[in-house]
Amino acid sequence: MALLIATTPYAAVMLVPTNASMAISEVELNEETDELSFKVRGTMSSVDVSIEADGVEMWTGSGDVSNDMKKFKVPLADFFAGNGENHAGTEVVEYIIKGAGSNGQEGEIKIPSRFTTREAQDAGVRIAELHDSNDAEEYVGITMEILVGLLSPNEDAVDGGGFSAVGLRPMNADYQVQVTVSGGETWTESLISVDGDMATWSPQGGGTGSGSTAGWFGLTGSGTDNSGVFYLDKSEFYEGAGCYTFTVDITNTLGDQSVFTSEYSWNIDLSSGERDSNNDPVRPKGDGVTTTC
Repeated sequence: MALLIATTPYAAVMLVPTNASMAISEVELNEETDELSFKVRGTMSSVDVSIEADGVEMWTGSGDVSNDMKKFKVPLADFFAGNGENHAGTEVVEYIIKGAGSNGQEGEIKIPSRFTTREAQDAGVRIAELHDSNDAEEYVGITMEILVGLLSPNEDAVDGGGFSAVGLRPMNADYQVQVTVSGGETWTESLISVDGDMATWSPQGGGTGSGSTAGWFGLTGSGTDNSGVFYLDKSEFYEGAGCYTFTVDITNTLGDQSVFTSEYSWNIDLSSGERDSNNDPVRPKGDGVTTTC
């Protein structure tokens, strides 16, 4: 009986009894090249190999065996047929490497499902009103955070600008993210590129934006306030109290679906307040970010 042991998040090794003539082992994922590699060991002169997704052959290859070993490298794009895991970490697509040697021996090994979970499909959004530090009766805009990856379909926006999901299972993938605010004047954040688990972009206020997709990360909006907090100035999107929608479009490098879209909406009132010479309210300040809509 062969025993599969996961040694690191990026490698799996199969231990094979000494009387076996073929072993498929050292399954590894290179994040920089987005390639899967594995080795076939045995006394055969050549070997034919394939990768199946839920029993469907997605890729084939062959090669000569030298010194009882042949190493293969396969781009993920050549065999990817959907995420290996769902948001909860449950395997949903089984990927298997199979080999058949010229000596008639056969072997196989399962690819760890974490290696093949490469398609971000969901996003969460959190927002909050930002007060003017120099004028208690003024709002300057809003702050924004996003969470990108795989989320339960039960997760949703909550009143006050929050979101039901605290975090998510980290995953590595390559994709781009576009965030748009609509409901007044439409505003769009700079295009965000994700490589593995690191998101980078060029903020509209200059500098470099970055964040880890292992959790929530803040957007840079249109600039910073006096305290250095990144925010979206209300002049960029706000046109009076009403319902505003935050749309996140995810475009993956792998997969058949070109774009996954998540949308969440809140009522926002950033109206300025006013007080008279006795500091009594003349016009009440808006309630900021309130209920979902």
